[in-house]
Amino acid sequence: MAARRRRKRKIGGKVRDALMNAALPPLVWIVGCCSERTLRRIAAFGVALARVFYPGGLRLIEANLTVAFPELTAQERRRLAVDNLLHTFWMGLDVISNLSHPERLRSRIVAPDPKFYANDSDKPFILCLPHLGNWELFGQAVPLFGIKAAAVAKAFSNRKLTELMFKARQINGLEIIPHRGAARGVLAALRNGRNIGLLIDQNVNPSQGG
Repeated sequence: MAARRRRKRKIGGKVRDALMNAALPPLVWIVGCCSERTLRRIAAFGVALARVFYPGGLRLIEANLTVAFPELTAQERRRLAVDNLLHTFWMGLDVISNLSHPERLRSRIVAPDPKFYANDSDKPFILCLPHLGNWELFGQAVPLFGIKAAAVAKAFSNRKLTELMFKARQINGLEIIPHRGAARGVLAALRNGRNIGLLIDQNVNPSQGG
């Protein structure tokens, strides 16, 4: 019985990968043709589909919100969970859009006072961030100010999707370090003068770069 379940999961995984691999090229093309307003509508449509076909994902977000914000009502947690999912979908589309329209990113960035990012010690540093706001935009913006930077990122289960997201994240000069065996990659980047960005508000196994 267990062997049969494993076979079914393996077959299901191969089918999902095949569908994903077929969908990625047209997705990149479509996203590249869309305005930012249209992309936001697509993100909202994606959330609507997720609520129907992947309700478990929304329940997981709500469960986490219950622990983090016990004072909220069930309705407030549901609304916050939907907003969270919408934000995540939008960021994913935003990253892919950057492949075709890097100028959009540059037009949205306001240069901060140099004293906020000047490094007096002239030595690389490690910056720890939470999953707050648009962390993808932050990673894309940092190299535009001449800051050599690298970030640790988890690979997706689908190899093609991982390659696409890594390519999109690196288009402005950010170096992406795969999460598996990340400690060596982080040390190498520091030796090469790159500053490191880490998203630290999650439980990550040391074998995966934690």
